[in-house]
This record gives sequence, structure tokens and C-alpha cells, in this order.
Amino acid sequence: MDKVSEQLRVGEKVIVTAKSHAGALIVPVLVLVLGIVGIALDSLVPAAWFRILSILLTALGLWKTINAVSHLISTRLTITDQRIFGESGLMPHKTMILELDDMDAVDSKRDLFGSLLGYGTVVVNAAGKGNLRVEYRQIVNAPEVADKIRAQMALPRVMPTAERAGR
Repeated sequence: MDKVSEQLRVGEKVIVTAKSHAGALIVPVLVLVLGIVGIALDSLVPAAWFRILSILLTALGLWKTINAVSHLISTRLTITDQRIFGESGLMPHKTMILELDDMDAVDSKRDLFGSLLGYGTVVVNAAGKGNLRVEYRQIVNAPEVADKIRAQMALPRVMPTAERAGR
């Protein structure tokens, strides 16, 4: 939010700030724990396939957990009455600033866990910007965030005097 507040125009108001949901960590951590338990039970199950499966589950769980934690830390979506600011990723860090007038559509979608835990994906489409399609995953209350963006898109825009085209 600090980066966004520095870039706000005169009279521009923040409508909503959305963040990632911590519930998105459940599945990766569960896979990691299953892998670690499998490695711990290696002496009870001497089969080589069990050892390999446990190591693979641990590696996959660790990779997915690190990915989910970095996503949780770095993803922000801020909607103002004029623009949308999006940030995601640690390495590489991606930043998007898009005028609401440039956006064609905003959608939201949820998977099974998102429906149960209250998060989803906000999809922003801007055909006039080179068919831009950006997805912000695991956003808390994604359908409500998308609704607020659509509501702002529907409002008429009056540019501040300093930004109007000269006559």
C-alpha cells in the first residue's frame, strides 16, 4: 500500500486493497508433511518405491510451499476510483498499473479449496493493451473484489483539469 499511496493522483481514492489468503498454504504444506512422514517411516516400509515416492513428495511439497509463501508475501491488488495497481512475485517482481478505462473485463473464479476457504482468482483483461490478461491468484473474497472493480469501471470518468487534453 505504501508504494501505491505515493503514486496516487490528486483526488484519487483507494476503494479496496486485496491480499492473498493464507489458506492457500494448506495443500502444499500437507504434501510436504506427507513426504516427511514417508521419509520417517522408511525403516518400517523397506520398499525402494516407497522411499522414492517419499522423497518426491517432500521435494514437491517443499517447492510448492516456498512458491505459495512467496506468493502470499508478494501479491497485492489495490483498486482506486481511477486505476488498478497489481503486484506479484518476488523474483521476478511484476508490477501492473492499469487505468480502469483501459480494462475490458474483470472476472473471478474459484476452485474447490477456494470456495471452502473464501479465496479465488481475479482475472483482469485489457484487449487494448496488447491483449493483456493478468491473473491474481488466491485473493481473499475474489468475487467481491471483482464486483468492486466492475462497479468502478461502470462509473463515468472525469479527468482532473491537469490531465485534460489542451485546447
